[in-house]
Amino acid sequence: MWGSMGRPVVLADTVAKVRADALAFYQANIDAQSKHMGSSLSGRLEVVEEAALAVKDAWLVIEAVPERLELKRNLFRQLETTAPADAILATNSSSYKSRELTTLMKDASRG
Repeated sequence: MWGSMGRPVVLADTVAKVRADALAFYQANIDAQSKHMGSSLSGRLEVVEEAALAVKDAWLVIEAVPERLELKRNLFRQLETTAPADAILATNSSSYKSRELTTLMKDASRG
């Protein structure tokens, strides 16, 4: 949705095929989604391997890793140190409450 309104989006994944597939899907669908949203703009998607690169200038970070609690907790701990201090750290989880993901963070109020 963010990209369909002309906004930049950065996606991080350690798997090259996943990055390539995500970029191809985005490019194939962004114009139609932008039109559906009533926008004449199409944002750009940048894909990177490292989460730290994806979040270095972010004001909003939404994690969408697999529904494995320790994986999500470790990612939130990493994001706490790599995202800007004022960035909002959010989850796409349908299995866990955000407070369950912040147990390894020094400042759990960020998540």
